[in-house]
Amino acid sequence: MIIKGLDVGYSHTKDNSGRIFRSAYSTNDTSVVGAKKLTIDGKSYYIGSGKMTSEVDKTNTELNKVCTIYNIVMSDAKDLCVVAGLPIGQYEEQKVRLKESILGYNKCVVSYDNRPCSFKIHDVIVSPQGVSSLYTLKELLGEYIVIDIGGLTVDPCLVEFTATSSQILKSDTWYKGMRTLHSSIMEIVNNRYGLKLDNSYAEKILLMGLKFRGVQQDLSFLKPLLQDYIDILVEEIKLKYPTETTPMYLVGGGTDLLYNAFRKRFQDVTKIVNPQFANAIGYYNIGYFKFAERSVACGR
Repeated sequence: MIIKGLDVGYSHTKDNSGRIFRSAYSTNDTSVVGAKKLTIDGKSYYIGSGKMTSEVDKTNTELNKVCTIYNIVMSDAKDLCVVAGLPIGQYEEQKVRLKESILGYNKCVVSYDNRPCSFKIHDVIVSPQGVSSLYTLKELLGEYIVIDIGGLTVDPCLVEFTATSSQILKSDTWYKGMRTLHSSIMEIVNNRYGLKLDNSYAEKILLMGLKFRGVQQDLSFLKPLLQDYIDILVEEIKLKYPTETTPMYLVGGGTDLLYNAFRKRFQDVTKIVNPQFANAIGYYNIGYFKFAERSVACGR
């Protein structure tokens, strides 16, 4: 039996073993060399490009089903327990529905790369995003602020750990994730250069810059936009959370881009190791102890 920590984000899907792909699919193969085909109940999908989702409730969406099953079959898992997550603002209302949806995938008829696949999900735990990443730390005692900067949401949380339990003292879910920033960036870039690039290009531009007609461009005109985006987040956090007295941890796909900006504004802020995968690894750690308590013989 395998425990799988699975983070199906609005931008990317990750698991505790380091697998990652874009949370997107197409029903047509548009790749150059031919993408791996996933078929679920007679419908074919090509994963990693095409349709994403901005639906707030993704518990029973086709995209969540496709990304979850794709991760399971690409890892060749046959018998497994899954630990998944939700934005903290959706957790209480949607955790049961997400668990039932994932268990329902057992009924699907699946093939991968034209080969039949079978798997059995024995149990599902649903955990709040962000908080779960703290379970990658060696010691947990006292209060912490964790900021999960994801694709669609930013999830801040104040959580207290004692020797025997943990308690969420305050939390929010703000729909101001990196895809919001990417959309604004591409609107400005496309207008400035007369282009029609998709929002997915924003991440590439932030990492590698933009070459237009063979010339690398000066993108300093984007600095005010980045500044405004960060300032709005920082102001919200300072207003609602005890940042002067409580250590803060950053996690999520937007951490690497924004960490230096947060360091300039907060004295006690730390980037969690491997921030893009930290939720998935935290889910695994939670599952390891939870399922062990139930005497389930699981291995990584």
